[in-house]
Amino acid sequence: MGVHLSARSNPIVARELLGADKLIGVSIHTITEAEAIDPGVVDYAIAGPAFETASKPGYGPEVGRKGLAEIADAARVPILAIGGINVTRAAEVLALGPAGIAVMGGVMRAADPQQEIKVLLATVTGARR
Repeated sequence: MGVHLSARSNPIVARELLGADKLIGVSIHTITEAEAIDPGVVDYAIAGPAFETASKPGYGPEVGRKGLAEIADAARVPILAIGGINVTRAAEVLALGPAGIAVMGGVMRAADPQQEIKVLLATVTGARR
């Protein structure tokens, strides 16, 4: 149990309210935000949008491959990449350094969402080996 916060939220207040045993995540979009994460307060971050996405247009320019790699390298907590990720890009994104991926639109728009999820899970599992 825990909470996921927007980039403009205050994770220190959330940690004070939730205590040490709850997960706290935060959305980030830049290397500067990644560097600012205090691992004593925040457990993970979601970085994006990795690529342009139809699911959430207007959430800023894509971070891109270089940006994801730099964010993953700069952060002192696990990074999950989100935005424009599908089965074609999943392995490539994981190879850049994020600990995982979050996928929404690729599954929702898939002709066979169950198969899409199976391939994504196999990709993530294979990348961890």
